[in-house]
Amino acid sequence: MLPLFTAEEVLFNKIEANAYLNNTNECIADLNLFVSKRVSNYDPSSHTVTAVRMRNFFNVTSTRSAIVNTVLAFKRVEFVQEGMRWFDLQRYAIPVEHETFSGQVISVAGNDPRRILQIPQSATLAGLEQNSR
Repeated sequence: MLPLFTAEEVLFNKIEANAYLNNTNECIADLNLFVSKRVSNYDPSSHTVTAVRMRNFFNVTSTRSAIVNTVLAFKRVEFVQEGMRWFDLQRYAIPVEHETFSGQVISVAGNDPRRILQIPQSATLAGLEQNSR
C-alpha cells in the first residue's frame, strides 16, 4: 500500500510554498523540525539549518533560492526510488545527466522535448496530436 501523501511530502510542500510567500522564518523552523527528526545523533549546535548556511552551501545570494534548493535536496534523499523527483525536475527544468554502463554521459537539458510524456497513440483517434519529440 502506498499513501497518497506522506507527512514529509506535505511538510516539504508547505516549506516551498512559504518560501515563495517570503515566510522565511517559518521555512527555517520547518526545515529544522525535519532535520531534528532525520539526522542521527542530532545536535542543534552543529545541525541547525540557517539562512546563511543554506546560502553558503548552495552558493546563492537569495534566501528564497537557498530554501528551495534545500527542500529539493532533502526531497531527493527522502523520496529516493519513489519517482517523486521527476515532478521537481519538470517544474524547475533541472538538467539531468545519466551515465551509461560503458561510461558515456547522456545530458538532458531542462527544456529537452524528450522529457515530455507522449500522448498515447490511441488518443490520436479522438483528434489529439501527439507531442513533438
